[in-house]
Amino acid sequence: MYQNGNTYIGEFKRGKAEGNGKYVWTSKGEAYEGEWYQGRKHGYGQWTGCNGDSYTGQWKNSFAYGFGVQITPNGDRYEGEWHYSTKHGKGTEMYKNGDVYIGNYREGLPNGFGKYIWAD
Repeated sequence: MYQNGNTYIGEFKRGKAEGNGKYVWTSKGEAYEGEWYQGRKHGYGQWTGCNGDSYTGQWKNSFAYGFGVQITPNGDRYEGEWHYSTKHGKGTEMYKNGDVYIGNYREGLPNGFGKYIWAD
């Protein structure tokens, strides 16, 4: 346990989280469980937030990077590519109301070719 109340349980290398482990940010109500490299989220893992949001997928230098799935507190779900913790590349977003967007994203927004399907 750290002085701020946060905890890390897992593998270490040269005093830093490396390998598999779980870190809990007690004050924020957040947690990450998965792969670490030189003290950073790196590889495959799952982050859960205090509001019921989550991201499961690939990480690079503590950023969501590569393929991953995000679920927001309101129930929206995005499955697709990420670049520095931003939707970027091909993806599918399924909204709680039943609408679906399938297509390309750039810097977090639909961009380029895509298909939007309304539930009604």
